[in-house]
Amino acid sequence: MAQALSTLALGTKLEIQVKSEWQHKFGSRIVFIVVDKNHSGYPSGAVSLMTEKALMTAAYDAKEPTNPNSDRANGGNSRYIHSNIHQWLNSSASSAWYSAKHTYDAPPIAANVVNGKNPYADWPGFLAILNEQFGISLLTTSLIAARPDIDGAGTDSFSAKMFLPSVSEMGYSAYNTATDGTMLAYFASNERRAQAIPEAGVSGYVGTYTRSARFESTAWGIDERAIYEAEVSGLNAWGFYYHRPMCNLPGAITVMPSPYTTGAFILVENPP
Repeated sequence: MAQALSTLALGTKLEIQVKSEWQHKFGSRIVFIVVDKNHSGYPSGAVSLMTEKALMTAAYDAKEPTNPNSDRANGGNSRYIHSNIHQWLNSSASSAWYSAKHTYDAPPIAANVVNGKNPYADWPGFLAILNEQFGISLLTTSLIAARPDIDGAGTDSFSAKMFLPSVSEMGYSAYNTATDGTMLAYFASNERRAQAIPEAGVSGYVGTYTRSARFESTAWGIDERAIYEAEVSGLNAWGFYYHRPMCNLPGAITVMPSPYTTGAFILVENPP
């Protein structure tokens, strides 16, 4: 008999199918883990999920060549509401997902990201890559993100279906940075904060972006130290670090009664 998503324990894995044409990039399924339930400030009764491993290496935001601020011209924009990654994560467009969010905004094309690594401007939006039923089921979440000093400090308020965790949600108080959420229950222990990298045959931990920032072209991230020493560090916006997106689903959504052969559960709406 199927069971409600809300009955799964913290850390339980949930697999979401990737459309066939993008399985070469993300694998056949993306594994999420339960990181909280009914989290403060999130939709009532929601189950919060985060990708088990970093999704990919890609720019948080492309450099903005026409921006009069030299840091943003050469290193991208760390203000999350203006970031390319925020727009891409929430797009269900099959192509042409990018649109400028401010005067100097620029797309993540090869010329605008470190070493031309994963220039995702030409990809479909992230939600277009995943199983449709999963995207339909996602809850819109009201969020805040620490805003860079150059933009007035404090926090920005916004809504999203897919989002990066904040530094506060990962259990840190970053230096001179506004609090932007409360710690997710799963990250109450240090050893869960470092991010495993996804490439086959490689082991270790990497710099992983959050949605929080203080400086104009540097977002806070969980750095690549040993697992018990994961800490906050500044990660340049225009690339070569990893992303571990989050979302919320209604707790009443049902999953198969037992894990699939991989040890992960599968939504009843998304059978193998």
